[in-house]
Amino acid sequence: MESNLNIKKPDTPKLNIETVSSAVFGKEDGAGGGSGESIKNIHKTLSKLSGHIRKSLIRIKALEFNLQKIIPKVEEVEKKVIVNSEKITRIKKILKEQKNNIGKKLPGSNKDSCSNSTGTYEKFCIEIRTRKKSN
Repeated sequence: MESNLNIKKPDTPKLNIETVSSAVFGKEDGAGGGSGESIKNIHKTLSKLSGHIRKSLIRIKALEFNLQKIIPKVEEVEKKVIVNSEKITRIKKILKEQKNNIGKKLPGSNKDSCSNSTGTYEKFCIEIRTRKKSN
C-alpha cells in the first residue's frame, strides 16, 4: 500500500499572514500584550499542531506497515475458506446421495423381507415361551 503522505497539490492555498489575526489563536489584538505576545501564542499553537501532525503521521506509517503484514495472511485465510467451503459442499452432496440410496444398497431392505423377518422373529419368541412353560 502506497503512502499518500508525500503527495503535494499545486493548488493548495498558502497562508496569507496579513489575514490571520492573533484572535484566531486565543488573544485579541490590542488587548494589552502587544504583537510580541500574539506571535508567541501563534508559535505555541503552531508548535502543538505540528506535534500532533507528526504523531499522527508516525501512527499512520505504523498502521500501513502492520497492514502490509496482515494482508497476505488474510488472503491465505480466504483461500482456505474457499477450499473448505468446496469440501463441505462435496460432503453434503455425498451424504444426500447416500441417504437417498441407502435403502437400495442394504441387503434385505425391501418391505416384504422386513415383514418376513419380523414374522419369523415372532414365531421364534413364541416357540421359546412355549418351551419355557413346558419346562
